[in-house]
Amino acid sequence: VYTTAYTFSGGTAGTASEVVSNPATGTAGNANCGPSATGNSKNIGGPLRVGSFSTGTSDRIISGATCYGIMEMSGNVWEYLVTAGKAEGRAFSGTHGNGVLTTGDEADLTTWPNTSSAVGTGARGGNFYDPVAWMGVSNRDRAAQNLNARYMSVGGRGVRRAFTIGQSFGGGIIFYLDATGQHGLIAAPSDQRSCAQWGCPVTFIGGTSTLPGTGKANTTIIVNGCNEADIAAKICNDLELNGYDDWFFPSKDELDLMYQQKTVVGGFSESGYICSSEADQWSAWTLYTFDGTWNNYLGKIGEWGYCAVRAVRAF
Repeated sequence: VYTTAYTFSGGTAGTASEVVSNPATGTAGNANCGPSATGNSKNIGGPLRVGSFSTGTSDRIISGATCYGIMEMSGNVWEYLVTAGKAEGRAFSGTHGNGVLTTGDEADLTTWPNTSSAVGTGARGGNFYDPVAWMGVSNRDRAAQNLNARYMSVGGRGVRRAFTIGQSFGGGIIFYLDATGQHGLIAAPSDQRSCAQWGCPVTFIGGTSTLPGTGKANTTIIVNGCNEADIAAKICNDLELNGYDDWFFPSKDELDLMYQQKTVVGGFSESGYICSSEADQWSAWTLYTFDGTWNNYLGKIGEWGYCAVRAVRAF
C-alpha cells in the first residue's frame, strides 16, 4: 500500500467521493500516525498520500491540516525548513533556487544553508513513525537538527514567494507580472546604450510585432535580417548581465509596460527609447519619455538623441 500509488476504484479522484481499492489502515486521529501504547507508530509502514485522511466531513484536525487547510503538515513526514536556531539559517535571505545542481546533486547557491552538512536546516511537524507528542504542526523538536541524509520519515515541499513590481530579481527589476503573479518581465538596471542605431535603415526586415511577449522573437528576426554591427537588437541579444544571457530588445508594448513603471525601474533617459517593433523600411517605433507618446517616423539610424536602449528578459 505504501510503496505503490493508490488505485482509484470509484468516485472522482481528489474529491469527497474518491474511493481507493488499497486504502490505508489505521485510525485517523489528530495526526496521520498509528500510535501504540508506547507512543510510537506500529500500524503505518510509510508516508501516506497527501490528504489521505480527509473526507467530505472531516475537520482540519482530523485531516492533519494547517489553519489554512493545507494537508499533511503534521503526522506524515517531517518537513525540511531553514532554521532560525543557528547562525547559518539566520543568514538565509530568501534567495530563490535556480534549478541547477552541482555534480554532487546539491544546490549550487552559496546563500543557502550548507547542502552537505545541512547546518542551518531542520524539520517540523512530526511524521508517521515518531511519538504522537511530536505530531503538532508547530512542533520544534528537530527544528535545528542537521538532517543531511535521506530518511524515510523526512520530506518537504517547495514554496514560491510572491513577486512584486519593482522587486530586484533575475538580474534586474521586475516591471510586469502576468495574471498568475509568477511570470513576467525584468528590465536591466540601466540602459545598454544612451543612443544606438536600430539597423538597416533602407531595408524592411518584416515580421516584427508590437505585442507583449514578442520582443524576444523580434530580436531574433532583426539580428538574422540585419548584419550591421552594434545595432540595438544585437546589443541586447549578446548581453551578459548579472549572471543572465537571455536578454532581448523589447517590443513596443513591452517597452510601454516598462515606461509605465519608470519610477520603480529607474534610470530612464529623458529623451526617448527605441524598441524592436519595426514601422517600415525607414523607421521603427520610438517612445518619447518626456511625455510618454510614440512616433513611427524617426529613422533607424538613431536620430536626434531619441534612441536609448534598455534590454529586458522574461521569467
